[in-house]
Amino acid sequence: MARGSTILLAANVAGWSRLVLRDEAAAVAAHHGHRAALIDPLAEMHGGQVADADGAAGAVGGSLLIEFPDVVAALRCALAWQHGMHARNAEAPTDRRLDYRIGLHVAAAANADEAPPVDGVNLAAKIAKLGPPGGVWTSRAVVEAAAGQGAFAFSPQKAGRATTVDAPPEVFELRDGREAATTPQPRRRPAFIGLGGALAAVAGVAAWLLVPPDAPPLPPLQEETASEAAMALPLPDRPSLVVLPFRDFSQGEAARGLADGLTEDLIDDLSKISGLFVIARNTSFAFRDGSSGAAAVSEALGVRHVLQGSLRRASGRLQVNVRLVDAVGGGAAWADRFEGDATDVFALQDRIALRVVEALAPASTEGKRTRPAADGGGATNLPARAAFQEGWEAFSRFNLEDNAAAVPHFRRAVALDPAFGRAWGALALAYMRAAAFGWSGPLGESEATLYRELAPQALAQARAQGASLAPVVEALRQLNYRHGREPEKRNRGLQDARREAEQALFLAPSDPEGHLMMAWTL
Repeated sequence: MARGSTILLAANVAGWSRLVLRDEAAAVAAHHGHRAALIDPLAEMHGGQVADADGAAGAVGGSLLIEFPDVVAALRCALAWQHGMHARNAEAPTDRRLDYRIGLHVAAAANADEAPPVDGVNLAAKIAKLGPPGGVWTSRAVVEAAAGQGAFAFSPQKAGRATTVDAPPEVFELRDGREAATTPQPRRRPAFIGLGGALAAVAGVAAWLLVPPDAPPLPPLQEETASEAAMALPLPDRPSLVVLPFRDFSQGEAARGLADGLTEDLIDDLSKISGLFVIARNTSFAFRDGSSGAAAVSEALGVRHVLQGSLRRASGRLQVNVRLVDAVGGGAAWADRFEGDATDVFALQDRIALRVVEALAPASTEGKRTRPAADGGGATNLPARAAFQEGWEAFSRFNLEDNAAAVPHFRRAVALDPAFGRAWGALALAYMRAAAFGWSGPLGESEATLYRELAPQALAQARAQGASLAPVVEALRQLNYRHGREPEKRNRGLQDARREAEQALFLAPSDPEGHLMMAWTL
């Protein structure tokens, strides 16, 4: 996708006028309910910004306009939206069901205080109107932007003449590479405990939420409950949780790479929701050995909920078992099992994250977005994610040998996926650390080459992808190599470094690298 572009998602409720004439209050309430429980949380988790559809596109009620900085995020959001609506409509009376039509188009990005370009908005809205209820149609520009970036399939469609341009646009139906977003699939009703009412609204959000007979096991659910009085820290004034490292029961494969990657991505996704308090990855992974029960973890970290999970990958399929424990109230707030194509783990994590948000606090997603999504330019394929994970494991040990060992893994990750923003940021940070701490020897490069050439090149790529590690790298540069000069063994840009650290925490509040950098600037 060209730099300076944005993805516009326009949606409208099919037959809105008919629904309003029959019962306006019920139609409006249903639309707002779908937004609060499904659409807005999905948009936020995928970095989307909900705009004023009426003002921007001249639309009527039942319409939405959402801007995305990344085409993959927009496509995943659209597919998850239609999957979720299929599940929600299955639970609703026939005369109360809403079917959304979604259209996507690439347009020039507007300034932060400006509305999206009218031409682009109008075309996205027209594409939505051309498509069938429950479908997702896109322009050719979206197809070209998404090329090679995920398990998406597009089939050309006839557009008709409903367009504001001279010739009808080329339009394509979006599919997820396995099945159409609107194709009903058989599913078993998931097991709900405690918050069943809230979860029933999004039951079966994925078309492939089947319960495999040999799903990987979870730890036994303990009867002990956490005591608020015994907590090391007071409970936050909002829903709080820790995502414990998922266990991998795969046979004949790397023991932890996929499980750790899924855990980290869930932490990142959940930390983007402004109404949740999520424990950072480094703290969560301190409980990897599983010797502490949910109550003990809750008391040690000062959180109410503990998310546990396990997975197994076999014959190209991925099976995941997930449970959300209410450590204070006792018992499981929610539990479910998922199965899908092992190559589409990113869609799986999106759906798990949405279900967790719904189970924790539907009301927490009703407020306005307070920060942009972190880590734009995430991985789009598993080999790149696995390479990054191996590098990050070494990098996190923070010593000369492991810092050098991490670099080849980060290089492999960006070679496999050039748009992997966090991998570029990690590579830049490893280069900058090597230069700043005198760790350049094992890399075979001088400190000057590392901080003048290699680190800036990787940093530029990280910035282009919107990675939250980019300001961390810049903060380290300001502390040690301000203006590109040789290090003078003292901080040169303390205030500038602090501003960069603040930006890193704004982008990713749960990222320990941002907190570490902030500590160095204080």
